[in-house]
Parts: sequence; C-alpha cells; structure tokens
Amino acid sequence: MLLLTCFYSRSQIVVHSGELDSTQICVQTLDSIYPIGVVVFDTILEQFTLAHTDLLKRMNRFLTEKGFLWGQPALMHTRMYFNPNGSLDYYIYTTVPGQISEEKQRQFENLLRLFFSDYRFPIASKSGFSQCRPVMFQPTEPDNTGK
Repeated sequence: MLLLTCFYSRSQIVVHSGELDSTQICVQTLDSIYPIGVVVFDTILEQFTLAHTDLLKRMNRFLTEKGFLWGQPALMHTRMYFNPNGSLDYYIYTTVPGQISEEKQRQFENLLRLFFSDYRFPIASKSGFSQCRPVMFQPTEPDNTGK
C-alpha cells in the first residue's frame, strides 16, 4: 500500500483529492495516524497557528518566485500531514472543479514537492500531526525588484 511508502522513502506525496483512488491513499487511515495539530500543540496553540500561517506565506512566495502565477483567486481545501521532525509526508488538496487547468495542477504539485523537500515545520513534536483547512490563494505578480 502506498501509505507506507512515504515513511521509508521520505518523499513528499502531493496529490489532488480527486486522484486518491488511483494512489491507494486513504484519508481516514492518515487521519488515524496523524493527530490534529491543534491537539498535538494544544499548550502552544498561538505559536502553532503563527507557524502554519508563515508556512502558507512562504509557500505562496516560493510558487510566485518559481513563476507559478494564479490567474484568479483559487480556493483549496488542504490536508497536510507532517512527521515528527517537521517534514511533510502528504499534501492532499481539493479545488473547485474547473478552477485550475490540469497543466497548472501538475505544475503546482511539482513545485510543492520541491518546496517541501527543504521545508521543516519549525516546531518539534513527539508525533506526526495534520493540519487541515481551506486556503485562498490570491493572484500574485512576480517581484522584479530584486528583494
């Protein structure tokens, strides 16, 4: 089963929820393995929330720097599953049908794999954890100022 692949290969799995059947990934199984982040970090909830917000900002900035531009606002429901060292194991997302093209979806997935290959969630935990929430990505323009 693909679920165990990530634990041994340490590769990030980024997949649209509509493709889960073909990957044999079961969200219910993941949810049973990775407790919800607000439970894992209940004593430092504000720090956890700030770290997650920073993650989303960094991710969006990375996408923009790599030339990935949203043509319109894009609403996604995201499910991120992190292992105890803060590395991403799974990123599952759902979009509004027809919101982004298949080509743009593949580009998004490839760039997220690249982003998460170096990213570590900044707060250590004794267990893996999940963070699920809707995210509204806004159209951005590349920063040509050199900053």
